[in-house]
Amino acid sequence: MGILILLVSLFVGWYTISSTATDTVSGSSFTGSATATLYPLNYLTETFNCQGSSYCFSNSTYTGAYAQSSFSSLGALYDAIAGLLIGGAALGCAAVALAFAGGYRKRVWAGRLALLAVVMVVLAPTVLAIAQPSVLGSQGTSSSGASPQTSFAGSCSQSGCGNDLAPGETASASWGPSIGWYLGFAAVVPLLLGWLELRARRKQSAAAEIYHLAR
Repeated sequence: MGILILLVSLFVGWYTISSTATDTVSGSSFTGSATATLYPLNYLTETFNCQGSSYCFSNSTYTGAYAQSSFSSLGALYDAIAGLLIGGAALGCAAVALAFAGGYRKRVWAGRLALLAVVMVVLAPTVLAIAQPSVLGSQGTSSSGASPQTSFAGSCSQSGCGNDLAPGETASASWGPSIGWYLGFAAVVPLLLGWLELRARRKQSAAAEIYHLAR
């Protein structure tokens, strides 16, 4: 179950940034919104919408790699996250194979690999939460207000977003982890339970071996 959750998390969004702004042009009010969703494996989507005025640009969706959006450092971070997830899944599979192979020594190695898988999976969402704000800040898009560059999760409105608003203009934004980030933590539970089960079986195997030798 833990391995399955890890594989699913690779293909769903880990982080979402949404912003909305309203303004008036020639007496016509309009609202524009944008949403960016970040994925592991060097992949992102950006959606832009505008409603209420003939001045609105065409609604559009961009799908591509981080490097194509001048976010190469961010892409490297998400590649590292994907590496931790894939590594954790691979170690989990190896642990299962050794556990079913039987034998005390194989169960010992299965337990070690399962524990290492747990550590790698815990690191993935933790590293992202700690490192992403500073990585975004290094992309050359600094902000004087609250933003994803100053906190992993949060929101802002009006001048708190760091914008110089014109009369009649409003702005708001929110950012934070998406379902993939939570799945990363959720995968830890079955992986940890699997490690505890392997540990218990290893102790039972050792006890049985000692009893057999004593006889």
